[in-house]
Amino acid sequence: MCLTAPAKIISLSGQSAVVRTARKNIERQVLLSLIDNAKVGDWLLINGEMAVEKIEEKEAKDLIRIINGDKGEQKI
Repeated sequence: MCLTAPAKIISLSGQSAVVRTARKNIERQVLLSLIDNAKVGDWLLINGEMAVEKIEEKEAKDLIRIINGDKGEQKI
């Protein structure tokens, strides 16, 4: 089973990006090979070191609420 998590792009460099994860607010580098037209501020679903899908901000925030057990929205 694969588990993805929402993350927000904070910087870009070629075919990779630094993202801030929704859980624990950790910055990490991911590959963008599967993502078209990525830009700073976009939300992604990530799995390991790979971005697998670009998602809308509303969907990302809904997922964050689910991950946090409906404890409210985390600032990212």
